[in-house]
Amino acid sequence: MLQKKNLTIFKLVMEINRILSFVCKLSCQSGKDRASMALTLEEERILKGTRGISNQQVDK
Repeated sequence: MLQKKNLTIFKLVMEINRILSFVCKLSCQSGKDRASMALTLEEERILKGTRGISNQQVDK
């Protein structure tokens, strides 16, 4: 079953880390879910910033 997660705080912390030039380290039980989510969010941010991809295109 696929759950939709609230990513607001996660995205905010990642943005603050980027602004302050900190390194983001994720830790969870298996390390797989949050690490893959962080990578996906970072790729989304890069595509929006460099290729002009809209939120609507990302949400598809």
